[in-house]
Amino acid sequence: MADLTRRQLLGATAVAGAGALLAACGAAGTATEEMAEEAEPEAKEAEAMPAKEKTPVVFWYTGIDPWNFDTMELPQQLRAEFDETSDYVLEPIIKGNGGFGDIPTVVAAGTAPDNSKTQSYIQPQWGLLELVRPLDAYIAASANVPLDDLWPGKYEAMQWAGQTFGISYSIDARIIYLNVDHSLEAGLDPETPPASRDEMDEALLKVHKVDGDNIVRLGWDPFRGSGGIHTWMVGYWQQGGEMLSPDRTKIQVNNELAINTVTWLKKVLDGQGGYDKVREFHGTFENRLQEYGSGGNTYMYLTNATRASMAPYAEGLNYDFGPYPALDANTALQATYSGDWAFCLPNGSQNPDGGFAWADFMYGADANLRWSIAMDRIPVRQSVAQSADYIGDDKLRRLAIDEMVGARFVVSVPGAGDILPITSQNLQSIMRNEVTVAEGMRNFEEQAQTAMDDFIAQHG
Repeated sequence: MADLTRRQLLGATAVAGAGALLAACGAAGTATEEMAEEAEPEAKEAEAMPAKEKTPVVFWYTGIDPWNFDTMELPQQLRAEFDETSDYVLEPIIKGNGGFGDIPTVVAAGTAPDNSKTQSYIQPQWGLLELVRPLDAYIAASANVPLDDLWPGKYEAMQWAGQTFGISYSIDARIIYLNVDHSLEAGLDPETPPASRDEMDEALLKVHKVDGDNIVRLGWDPFRGSGGIHTWMVGYWQQGGEMLSPDRTKIQVNNELAINTVTWLKKVLDGQGGYDKVREFHGTFENRLQEYGSGGNTYMYLTNATRASMAPYAEGLNYDFGPYPALDANTALQATYSGDWAFCLPNGSQNPDGGFAWADFMYGADANLRWSIAMDRIPVRQSVAQSADYIGDDKLRRLAIDEMVGARFVVSVPGAGDILPITSQNLQSIMRNEVTVAEGMRNFEEQAQTAMDDFIAQHG
């Protein structure tokens, strides 16, 4: 790899500070011509060609169960199948957060892995900094990454300046988990959970419990679930709002759709004692799953995969699922806060072709289906996600896939690492009455735009 430019070195330092996958080839056969056989009947049969030596694909990933390629059954099966059917051999290496904090250093040193499965939202920033390779040529040549079959919000989020720098994998979706017993106790029908803001307001009046000034049972904290305060955007997306302009260069949060969403979320918290009082209540529990599993609240916005990890905290819990409440349940666009990891090809690697070959293999319909079922994730291909083989009669999966039509994640642009805390700070200021909703959203937009513009000016 050529020496890194000053811009790349500066960019690597900035990313470190910000830190929070071709087809298999077969051997061609040869045939002896009939005339040659007649002319030399005793010629010895040609010796078999030696097998082509496979080249290693160094793959960084988190290693958390059940994704571990050294110990878990399905990852081991997929690894063996890739090794058998491709010109490569996979060498998985566990790295914290998929090597999120290490990529800038190893790229600068020319010792990067061939593929890293790490945070998705940082890929446009890494693309700007030339830490990762653009994937467009690979995608165009791939049969397993069909653009018309990918979730559009996920694919677009990996792009910057007309190029694609990552492809999502291991996607999740969030839905409302509801306590059936609480609902029945309050005279609510758990089979028809609150689908609108008005319906949720009415339900919270019935399920929320206090003893004097103390919260005994919380109805719903919209910021307590998986994704925290960043899930404020779901109600915005349901109305057609987007965090970025169509050209992905402008932050868009200071508008009527965003303001009415945050105003309602504040109303939800104020009606249960206020932001800080609700936070104090959370502190009496080990974590959010223990809080929900022990009946500490009635509604919680959690990932589709949460049910797999809920058992230790929810013995005897009777729960069901519902959509995120919309401004108007009859006209709302389906949307979900959807986190994901992403395959990317760091610069400075030895085998980028092999790196994409692994991603391409995992995007195959069969591998994607098996992985998504075993890991309780959302398939990256819509056709797989919407298939009977994936959904079956699973009510949770059906709801999650319906909501995936409008799947989005946090803002994925250069400067994203700086924008995340700006989001939290401004939303908290609003919830604590330090600024009005309008003032807070104006500050949010201005500060986030400045962070983005400054990062591009410094490193672009």
